[in-house]
Amino acid sequence: MSRRASDLCSLFVSFIYLWVLTPSAGDDLTTLAPLPKFLKTDTNVTFNKGEEAKLQCAIENIGTRTVVWRRSSDPNPLTIGTTTYFRDKRLYVYHEKLSLEWNLHIRNVSLEDAGVYECQISSKTRSIRHNVLLRVEDAPFRPTFKPDIKISGPSYVEKGNALRLVCNATGDGYPPDGIDWFKDGHKITQDDRLHIQIVMSIVERTIISSLYIKRAKMTDAGTYVCRTSDLQITSTKVVILDTRTNNEKRDMNDDKPKGSGAGTTCASWQDIVCVTLFAVILILNPR
Repeated sequence: MSRRASDLCSLFVSFIYLWVLTPSAGDDLTTLAPLPKFLKTDTNVTFNKGEEAKLQCAIENIGTRTVVWRRSSDPNPLTIGTTTYFRDKRLYVYHEKLSLEWNLHIRNVSLEDAGVYECQISSKTRSIRHNVLLRVEDAPFRPTFKPDIKISGPSYVEKGNALRLVCNATGDGYPPDGIDWFKDGHKITQDDRLHIQIVMSIVERTIISSLYIKRAKMTDAGTYVCRTSDLQITSTKVVILDTRTNNEKRDMNDDKPKGSGAGTTCASWQDIVCVTLFAVILILNPR
């Protein structure tokens, strides 16, 4: 076989390889990039009529993809990213920069809002979605100032990103005198990388403490406890994701040299195609 014929054959084989094995440009889910993954959040939530409903959706490896919320019974989107497309000002998506959570909020939730909602990643496939069932109780919501304490903040944070937790405590007749933070049973104190800020409101009988870590480390993962001077207590669990390490492992695996057997198979397959093409040419153009 001449060198020119060999080059043409190799070019043809390369074209067939790319045509068969390379994913289409629109299918962003078959690339070597890490696939999006929904993290564990509540899939069954109940709120009283008049409350602000919160439907959680946390996604890892979202990349440049867009998050869409919609009712499973309606193909039209409610929100795309953080933009609300449904004509209802009660709905909005709360997403902090670099956070993994894209939570749908519904103010003044009504009985008609009950149903299954879908958090979906924009793609040609419909398989990347996360359903949340919202139940709405008929009992009207009446704000009260009974003693209460709660922590808000992300449950999942990527390594190197900021972590911010907020503890909001309401006292009985007056705000608690103070708030302490604990992690895995040990009291937290401020340092160069961890800051705590406290704001108190006499009128609303509340005290709010914010815990802020500018760059989260793997050791920041754990159970965070917020406790007031009145011994009100609550906790939340934070998971730190080392996505860079996973990507590096993937890249290392991709860069590993193939074994001799794999190389031989590829070469043999290419030779067979070349010989077959050459035989067809001889049959069609006998001399």
